[in-house]
Amino acid sequence: MIPRAGVLKRLAESADVPVVVVAAPAGFGKTTAVALWAESDDRPVGWVQLGPVDDDPVHLIRHIAAAVHLVEPLDPHVLRVLTGGGRAIDTDLLPSLGHTIGGREPMVLVLDDGHLLTSGGALPALQELIAYLPARAQLIVVCRHSPEIHLARRRLDGGAVEIGPED
Repeated sequence: MIPRAGVLKRLAESADVPVVVVAAPAGFGKTTAVALWAESDDRPVGWVQLGPVDDDPVHLIRHIAAAVHLVEPLDPHVLRVLTGGGRAIDTDLLPSLGHTIGGREPMVLVLDDGHLLTSGGALPALQELIAYLPARAQLIVVCRHSPEIHLARRRLDGGAVEIGPED
């Protein structure tokens, strides 16, 4: 394993930043570096290993909810909303998950292989979820290239950090 002291330092310094994107080509050690950092962070971490099926926004939100549920069990009512059929993403799923995360202790949510999110449904759902995240939560997206989730404004106000291949 190659030590990634610079990346670990940047992640530690970004602990108060709501969104962190770690983007570099395959084989650069992104997942390993984030996992090492997560072991040293005091906050609970929900880890989502994304797959092709997560490009569907409903599946993505439910997968994220499952990771949050492993950190701390979700309220049964929220579980019913998230697992029930015919739920709208923008009026049912995202608000339920967002408010649930907001009512918890500070936590980190890692989305590994974020480059697999390419659809016109999954990326807007992720962007909307970011809007629901409270100040106490942090989202880390590990990917081969930065996702199209409109981070420019967040970067300007210090709400997003990007860690790239040069790091």
